[in-house]
Amino acid sequence: MKVFYPLITTALLVAGGLQYGMAQNVTSLQLAVSTKPTVAVTEGKLAVGGTRTLVTIVEPAEAESLPVTWSVSDPAIVALDAKTAGKFRGMAPGTAVVTAEVGGVEASYTVAVSQKDAKVGDFYFSNNTWESAGGIVTGKTCIGIVFYVDPTNKQSGKIVSLDEAKEMKWSPETLEQPGAVSEFDGMANLAAIKGVAGWQEKFDAEAWCTSKTDGGLQWYLPAIAELRQLFAATCGLTWVESGASEGTKEINDWTELNVTMTPSDPADDSEGKINPYPSQRAAFNKKFTNIGATAFNADGTTRYWSSTQYATDFAMMLSFEGGFPMIYPKQYFFDNVRAIAKFPLDLGTSAIESIAVGGNSSEFSVLYNPSTGIADIRAAIGITSVQVYSLAGSITAVKTNIDGASAKVDVSGFIPGTYIVIATLSDGSRHSAKIMKR
Repeated sequence: MKVFYPLITTALLVAGGLQYGMAQNVTSLQLAVSTKPTVAVTEGKLAVGGTRTLVTIVEPAEAESLPVTWSVSDPAIVALDAKTAGKFRGMAPGTAVVTAEVGGVEASYTVAVSQKDAKVGDFYFSNNTWESAGGIVTGKTCIGIVFYVDPTNKQSGKIVSLDEAKEMKWSPETLEQPGAVSEFDGMANLAAIKGVAGWQEKFDAEAWCTSKTDGGLQWYLPAIAELRQLFAATCGLTWVESGASEGTKEINDWTELNVTMTPSDPADDSEGKINPYPSQRAAFNKKFTNIGATAFNADGTTRYWSSTQYATDFAMMLSFEGGFPMIYPKQYFFDNVRAIAKFPLDLGTSAIESIAVGGNSSEFSVLYNPSTGIADIRAAIGITSVQVYSLAGSITAVKTNIDGASAKVDVSGFIPGTYIVIATLSDGSRHSAKIMKR
């Protein structure tokens, strides 16, 4: 009997050569977004919390079966998905490069990640970003919930802590009034309290709040009006000091001890006058419990200390039964404490001190500053690269046009504020200057 194994083996080798031999010779590699897999792309934009999936366009077609290796230049800005190849997520504002490698050939996609405007109820993370989708994100740690957004700059506001201290005294001692009398500014009250020697041991509630360091933020005990802001947010309302628009969910600030807020559903009138907006408050509280945090105002009647003090022996609190401001003995009465913090992180220029910048500043300047559109950078010698940082220290995506010893920086899309521009010159030196966006 004749055996034809050698012939079969030869045939398989020939087929294998066609299938695998040619596949080792990748002649072209491009990237495309999965929703348009035939359209090659090299750059794009993404929001913090947003995701995108890239696919490869490989030539010749026989090479498509080769494995793809994905990498990213800065995982703090863009993180690759652990389960889906080519999928990545926006983690923080900045610019990063996603790279695919097939058969020794690479293709790259530059993605500019931006931060959406904040909304009440957003989850706030320790890298000083916020998202609305959820508070459990791989590679990020949630530290608070947004309860107030600045109407003039929706990239700033206030967050409330995920935990609270229960049954705590405002102060265990009889002390003179330190000047913590502001109704609207808990930070001003904190500054007054810090003027008392040994204040950490004498002001329990404030000391508990300021001991928090999450996100590098300054945590503090809210003033009484800031507690009213928080209470309004839990009811699905927007607190405004005055001039609330009729027909909207805005509510003016209130100070009465017997204020009764109108419930959202007239059918809940009997219960709503005691504990208004029950469904909205339950939804707000669920944001905490869904991520394993301490239930906020769990029984609907919790009272929270404020930092506002009108007399030596008394401080103000807010009953979350119906938003009632109250005055109670600070030395004897026990109440709950929730810390708040303002965002974004405001460190002046200290947040970018880790960026080594040298050179003679007299050889480097920014024209048309402040600017609403194009800032013009001038240097004594050639400029090789330009980067722009926020005051929080994160790199900001920006279009630049470098022409010898000058460069134009497009700040038209920036949020009004102060930024730091750092330019590298042809001699290797680095120079910095402030850019003001109006």
